[in-house]
Amino acid sequence: ENLVLNTRLNLIAYYQKLINQQLTEENEKLLQLQYEVAQNQAAAGTATQLEVINARQAIEQQSTTVITDKRETETLKQQICVATGWNYDASPEFGPLPEFDLETIYQINLEADKAKALESNYTLRINRRKYENSTSENIRKTLEETIRDNQQKISSDIQTKYNTLLNAAVSYEVAQTEETVAAQNLAAMETKFLTGMASRLEYQQEQFNLTSKTVAIENAKMALFSAWVTYEGAVNGLASASAQ
Repeated sequence: ENLVLNTRLNLIAYYQKLINQQLTEENEKLLQLQYEVAQNQAAAGTATQLEVINARQAIEQQSTTVITDKRETETLKQQICVATGWNYDASPEFGPLPEFDLETIYQINLEADKAKALESNYTLRINRRKYENSTSENIRKTLEETIRDNQQKISSDIQTKYNTLLNAAVSYEVAQTEETVAAQNLAAMETKFLTGMASRLEYQQEQFNLTSKTVAIENAKMALFSAWVTYEGAVNGLASASAQ
């Protein structure tokens, strides 16, 4: 069960890496334009050579980030391949993540899920079985305490993961609102740019802002799905029954 959960979480992280590449590409365009503007301003005497160097270093730092991200993406892919029975260097086609409605989250019956988690938790089931099979009074007393402790920690873990899930749902909705505002800002900036009231750099910055908000929606969606998968796994037997 843990292997399945970890593989699902790795798949989500893999898709997040792919999504963030969109923002990386847009950022590269922006940094290149900022560098060109800095060069032109330096030639005109309105910017210092240090500003040109800083703009160039920003491009180089971005290149380093791209290399790191590609390496991490490939590592995640290899882990998924191995976990699902492929060779580490295989190139299987990963299907899309399933869609789900926010109402599914908002309609969760927390108390019912806590009860289910207590019933299905692997650690608690083992300790209950030990208790049933034990003939030693001292061992049974110890196990009683252990079981009570397990129950408290499982309920607490479900509550924590539920709170995380709700926060992720709210963050997803906020990200959607912010993208709408960014799209409106870009439309206004485009009008200014076409009428000569805004520079190409200002327009490119607004485009980058919209891309960042669009990517933020996808990241929020992935974080929400990750929180859902983690919560679902906890309810179905993987809730922590011991101290973290």
